[in-house]
Amino acid sequence: MRRLTLDTGALIAMERRKHRALLMLDAAARGEALLTVPVPIVTEWWRGSTALRDRILASVEVAPLPPSVARA
Repeated sequence: MRRLTLDTGALIAMERRKHRALLMLDAAARGEALLTVPVPIVTEWWRGSTALRDRILASVEVAPLPPSVARA
């Protein structure tokens, strides 16, 4: 299984239905990829609930941000 950590640009690309981004989303839906998004990235990207944003968020694992990483 592929593991990918996504940034805000990847989430926006999924929202804009960019081909490569949708391939990642589809791979996650098939269980072929684990998509991880750090909490600050979700905070930066989220602008309210839509069907597509909810689907994207349900397809990723939101990773906590330990204080040591935040300070770094």
